[in-house]
Amino acid sequence: YYRLQVSPNSYFSTPVINIVTNETSYQTNELIPNTQYYWRVIGYASENNYATSSVWNFITLLPQVVLSTPANNSTCIPIRPTLTWVAVPGQQNYQLEIAIDLEFTNILYTANPTSNTHQIPLSSVLDNFSQYYWRVCAVRGGNHGSWSEIFTFKTSSEKPELLSPLHQATSQNVELTLD
Repeated sequence: YYRLQVSPNSYFSTPVINIVTNETSYQTNELIPNTQYYWRVIGYASENNYATSSVWNFITLLPQVVLSTPANNSTCIPIRPTLTWVAVPGQQNYQLEIAIDLEFTNILYTANPTSNTHQIPLSSVLDNFSQYYWRVCAVRGGNHGSWSEIFTFKTSSEKPELLSPLHQATSQNVELTLD
């Protein structure tokens, strides 16, 4: 038989899993996402005849990001939208992608925000009256979590501001420049 131990520390002083089994594999949903764990197995031939494996470690998957705004299938979104998602606890790095196709083969914009909100900068404004797809994943070191569900939105032009001629102006030239 075997004793499987999984712990957040390499001394196994507070194991989160400490089971005896005859099986050589084990499935659990007791582990916390984005957490480092240490594990070992003690193999028993009898109570006093056993051998302990080396200690190995692993990091559990980063949780999937949940997108917030703009909501899926939104319309009339400004060409410099602010995108938001639910913050992943303990997570400070994300990867954001905006594409013109659902498959993300034509990615127009990428960013690596350090919070759960990001506004498209002036240097990367989106086109008016266009459809875009966006997604986000959490990043820890070189590890990327699963991509979020893909949301889509359509932009619209911002309301134009009339400058000249002034409202109800009189005596305007016939050759007129509209600003």
